[in-house]
Amino acid sequence: MPGETRSDAALGGLLRVSACLGLRDHSLLVPVLEEARHLSDPREIEEVLMQNHLFVGYPVAMNALAAWRELEPTPSVSDTLEAAGVTAGGTTVGELEARGEQLCRQVYGSTYEGLRTNVAALHPALDQWMCSVGYGWVLSRPQLDAVTRELCVVALLAVLDVPPQLYSH
Repeated sequence: MPGETRSDAALGGLLRVSACLGLRDHSLLVPVLEEARHLSDPREIEEVLMQNHLFVGYPVAMNALAAWRELEPTPSVSDTLEAAGVTAGGTTVGELEARGEQLCRQVYGSTYEGLRTNVAALHPALDQWMCSVGYGWVLSRPQLDAVTRELCVVALLAVLDVPPQLYSH
């Protein structure tokens, strides 16, 4: 969990899970999950599976979580939008975007403004989704620290063969 010391082996387990999702080879996934389960905190494995829907899509993430449920039948965290304060009367899109902007700035540093300009040029909604959903709701969840999340993203992007995104991370 955030703030705790994680062994290199445990981090390696999380990185292999993330990279395996990028390969999109379901036959490799169960052995990788079983190995990671003996090395890493199950809550963190689940969080890696959850966050990667941003990169591999819902179908791959859902299939990966189904495989994980065979090993770990109960979700480790039963949070929902409502539990996180994202309700009609709670957290607004603007608040999620502000939280996302903070994390996005942390990840991209001096290239942050250029990233936002480039993504907005692709489509303004994509830029907003990147900050409010991607960084605000998904990647700033408390179950994993920002460095571990970013390392898992890099592992996944490396096998997806998307050089511009890998370079930016």
